[in-house]
Amino acid sequence: MNTISSEKKEPLVHPLLLVLIAVTLGAVGQIMLKQGMGGTGVSGSIGQQGRILFRAILTPYVLFGLMLYGISALFWLKVLSTQELSYVYPMIAVSYVIVTVLSIIFLREQISPMRWVALLVICAGVAMLALWGANKAQAQESTAQVLEVESLEGKNLP
Repeated sequence: MNTISSEKKEPLVHPLLLVLIAVTLGAVGQIMLKQGMGGTGVSGSIGQQGRILFRAILTPYVLFGLMLYGISALFWLKVLSTQELSYVYPMIAVSYVIVTVLSIIFLREQISPMRWVALLVICAGVAMLALWGANKAQAQESTAQVLEVESLEGKNLP
């Protein structure tokens, strides 16, 4: 006999890990896109720009970057299916840090001290959200579960 359980199963993978995977894939995708577009020098007439862009899109770096973006979107959709958007969306800001570090390593970009300070502020904000935002969301979920159980118990009274 099939019964519907009122117990909520724990996710196999923590939602914040899925956010980190999605953001990291998107950040690596950005590096690939930049690498693929780096030498195109898109200038000239619109017709010339279109041809240059079309050729650039077909380069392995750009194709791989777009593929990573697609995979990132799949992870992100999974996150959105279980989490509040207002809680997880600001965590995308971690991508700024990941892109910056990858840009230094792979693109040999120079980062000013002020940009590092700004990135630390972003990290602090994301950490605050992850720590305190999750507690609020969990508290709301726990309250909803208690109300659901009380409602079910009330229906079973003689």
